[in-house]
Amino acid sequence: DNTKGYSFAPQLPAFLNNPATGTDYASGGYNWIGEYTLNYNKKFGKHSLAALAGYTAQEDYLETNSLTSTNYPNNLIQTLSAVSGIISTGTSTISEWAIVSQLARLNYNYDGKYLFTASVRRDGSSRFGANNKYGVFPSAAAAWRISDEKFMEKISWIDQLKFRASYGLTGNNSIGNYASISTVNYLKFTTGGAAVGGFAPSVIPNPDLTWETQEQFNIGLDLSIKNRVNVTIDRFISRNKDLLLNVNVPNASGFSTALKNIGVVKNTGWEFVLSTQNLVKKFSWSTDFNLSLYKNKVEKLGPSGDDIISGNNITRIGYPIGMFFSYVTDGVFLTAADLAKGPIWNSGLADRTRVGDIRFKDLNGDGKITSVDRAIMESPYPDFYFGMTNKFSYGDLSLSINLAGSQGNMVYSNAMVIYRLIRSRSRTLSTEANYWKSEQDQGDGNTVRPNDNPTGGLRQPSSRYMDKGSFVRVNNISLSYQVPDKLYKSLKLTSARIYFNATNPFIFTKSLLFNPDVSNSGNALTPGIDNNNYPLPKSFIVGFNLGF
Repeated sequence: DNTKGYSFAPQLPAFLNNPATGTDYASGGYNWIGEYTLNYNKKFGKHSLAALAGYTAQEDYLETNSLTSTNYPNNLIQTLSAVSGIISTGTSTISEWAIVSQLARLNYNYDGKYLFTASVRRDGSSRFGANNKYGVFPSAAAAWRISDEKFMEKISWIDQLKFRASYGLTGNNSIGNYASISTVNYLKFTTGGAAVGGFAPSVIPNPDLTWETQEQFNIGLDLSIKNRVNVTIDRFISRNKDLLLNVNVPNASGFSTALKNIGVVKNTGWEFVLSTQNLVKKFSWSTDFNLSLYKNKVEKLGPSGDDIISGNNITRIGYPIGMFFSYVTDGVFLTAADLAKGPIWNSGLADRTRVGDIRFKDLNGDGKITSVDRAIMESPYPDFYFGMTNKFSYGDLSLSINLAGSQGNMVYSNAMVIYRLIRSRSRTLSTEANYWKSEQDQGDGNTVRPNDNPTGGLRQPSSRYMDKGSFVRVNNISLSYQVPDKLYKSLKLTSARIYFNATNPFIFTKSLLFNPDVSNSGNALTPGIDNNNYPLPKSFIVGFNLGF
C-alpha cells in the first residue's frame, strides 16, 4: 500500500499572524499473509469426523516520511522547492510486526445429536519480549440436540431444544509494535549556551512481556416452539489473566509508567435473545428482543495490589475496572458561620473557598480537604443493555421500529465542568438558575454562586459532574408502501415503492448530556467519560423507488 501527497495552507492577512504552511508526505508498505492447511473428512455409519491442521504467517511493514515548512515567501508556489531548502520539521518512521501460528481442529458428530469440537493454536508475536513470544490457546465445545431424542417425540410443541457448553483460551497482543523493548528518543537541550542533541530511552524494556489471556466458560440453551417462538439463553464466566496495562512505577526510574502483564479480572454475564412471530395472518407482527447483563471485578493487581488511578477513574481489587473516583460534594457554604466550621478547599490563596462556594465531604475527618478525601463513586457500567425491533405488515404496507438502551450506569461529564461553573464566559445549564446569591437568598442550597474566576475547588473532579447514563433511544423508524401492480404497470413501470425513514428520531433519558451513550475513548481504564460527545444527528427521508 503506497500513498503520496501534499497539503498547503495559504498565508492569511498579517494581523492574523498565520504564515503559509506546506507539507509533503509519503508512505509505503506491505502486508502479506500465508496460510497452509491440511483437511481430513471421514464418515462411518452415524459417525462423522473432520480434522484440520495448519500453519499461518503474517507480516506488516510500513515506512512514512513527511516534510513541513512555514518559510514560504508567498502563496504563489505551493511546493517545498519554494522555501529555498529551509524545512521547519521532518519525520521519518519505520514500523513492522509479524505473527506465526500453528493450529489444529477436530470436529465430531454422532447422528446429528451429539456434537463435539476441539481446537488448539500456538501463536508467536514479535510484539512481546524475547522470553515470552509464544502462547498456547486450546478450546473445546459440545452440544446436545435434545429435541432429536426419542423421548421428545411426544412433545410436539417443541421444534428444537439444544444444550451447549464450551471452554477455551484466547490471546490478545493489541499493544504497540515495540512495547517490550527500550526505544530511544532524540532530545535537545542547552549546555554552555549552545544547543546540544542527545538520546534517552523512551520506555522501560520488559523482556518478559507476554500474551494477555482470556479464559472463558459458556453454557447455553436454544429453544424453538412451533416455529413461532425462538429463545436463546447464554451464561458466561471469564477471567482475563496477565492483563496488558500501563502501571505506575517509581519516578526514580526515570519513568512514570511501564507496560506490564498485571492482574486478573473476572467477567460474568447473561445474554437473552427472544424472537417471536406474534401474528402471522393478513396483519403480521414479529418481535426481536435481546438483553445483556454484564459485570466485571478486579481480582488481582500486580505484586502488591496497588490501585491504578487514571484521571477520574480508579481500578481497585474487589471493584469493577475504572470506577469513578473523585471528591464527594455536600451542597454549598450558605453562611459565614458554615464556612468557619469548614472543612474548606484551600489549595492556594487565589482558590480559597468563600461563602457560596462548593463544600466537599471530609471523609477522613482531619478537618481538611485533600486527595485522600476522594472516594469511589457510582459505576460506569449499566445493569443491563437491551435492544428491540418490531416489524408490522398489512398487505402492501410495512412498518419497522428499532430501539436500544441501557439502564443503571452513571457518566462523568467533562462538559459539565464548563456548563456548571456559573461564569459569564460560558453558557450555563438551566438547572443552575436557582443559585446562591446571598446569605438571605441561598437558592436551592446546592448551586454555587456566580463567579467568573471559580474558587473553592469548583474545577476539581467531584460528584457534582456526575450524570445519569440510562437511556432509551429509538434508532430507526421505517415505513414503506408497495404500490399495487395495477397502478404502476399502468404507468409502464416494473415496480414502485414509497418509503419514509427516520434515524434517531427520539431519545428518552434523564441525562443532561447531548449523548448519554458515551464510549471509553479506547482506554479500558477510563470508561464512562463524556468529553463533550457530539449529539447523534437526526434525519428524516421520504423517497420513491421506481423500476423501469
